[in-house]
Amino acid sequence: LRAVPDAAYPRVLQQLLAVRYTSQALTVTNEGKGGEKVVDGVGRAQSVINANRPEAVLILDGYNDLGLGEAGIDPAIAAITTIAKDARFRGARVFIGTLTPPPVGVNRGLSNTTVTRFNAKLRDVARGENAVLVDVYDACAGNPNAYNSDDGRHPNEAGYRRIAETFFAAIQRELEVR
Repeated sequence: LRAVPDAAYPRVLQQLLAVRYTSQALTVTNEGKGGEKVVDGVGRAQSVINANRPEAVLILDGYNDLGLGEAGIDPAIAAITTIAKDARFRGARVFIGTLTPPPVGVNRGLSNTTVTRFNAKLRDVARGENAVLVDVYDACAGNPNAYNSDDGRHPNEAGYRRIAETFFAAIQRELEVR
């Protein structure tokens, strides 16, 4: 897989925000770390939140934890809850994205059942932490193969764009003054 930094969803989201909110200086900081499990990144996430004091925190995490199958669900959910709680405590509006559906006919080691169980628990976390649920799964469910790279584990450029557009729509709904 060849990483394309300009295609990553935080970069695309930054572009969408800049076009929509021309009179504001908005910054999207990508603090994702490839290969990291959310259970291993809690301390790093808390440090990033403490250092940057963001107004909004977008969480889209857990795929690497699900490499353990069903056993990875509860520890990952606990870690995301901790990150969301910490961000909310520090005054940030929290947006939690569901995981994208696995591609059809491509074995990437994750079953759709595991992903949907994880996403159901994410919905509970969002409700419990008064976070905005960003349903990335639903946004990509119509044709999951169109949004996945050839390896079946990562989004392709269309997938990153779809993720960014889905977060963008949620940000507009939640934060835009009407």
